Amino acid sequence: MKETMELLDLMKVLAECYVEAKKDGSINWFDLPKFAPALAKLTAAFDGAEKIGEELKSLDMGKVLMIADKFREIGVMVRG
Repeated sequence: MKETMELLDLMKVLAECYVEAKKDGSINWFDLPKFAPALAKLTAAFDGAEKIGEELKSLDMGKVLMIADKFREIGVMVRG
């Protein structure tokens, strides 16, 4: 689940960056620096991403709940 969770962590950081950029009412090129925190997660998320398919094939209920919790966190972040 390491690779899957790293991708979801990237999605969460991107959501946080989006919320920060949207605070002034719109997103434009001047908001690009606000997405810098996602760069740190980008390499980790894509390094080993080819293993995600295999990880998802071996899901059990505990892993499904971990993924669902991460999606919940991302949803809460975007909704505010």
